[in-house]
Amino acid sequence: MPIHAIEKIYSGQTEIGIRLVGIGVDGLLEFLYADIPGQSWTAPRIALAEQYVQDNIDVRIARSTLDPSDPMIVAGDPGLLWLFWDGTDVVIRLMTFSDLTFDGEVSTFTLTKHSRRGWGE
Repeated sequence: MPIHAIEKIYSGQTEIGIRLVGIGVDGLLEFLYADIPGQSWTAPRIALAEQYVQDNIDVRIARSTLDPSDPMIVAGDPGLLWLFWDGTDVVIRLMTFSDLTFDGEVSTFTLTKHSRRGWGE
């Protein structure tokens, strides 16, 4: 699903999160800064926030639900940036969320769209 909009979420004049429209399993991801444990935006808290968003925009399919003759099972882990095995799941990662910063008032981040080449070609 292509991303349609990136919106900042405000409470009054204060930015409290990000809304990504057209992304993730349900097509809408709201990320509230308060959902991430911690008080200040240290490197570990930023890493948690980036992982939270990434986990919610990745598509995961349990390998056990795939037919044993599925190319994803027969060929093994594709090991691509956008398609790979993670434990017992197949992960489809069409975008990467990274470079999050938050100065207490405004957030910035990068969304990188991945080319889906290299598997089944």
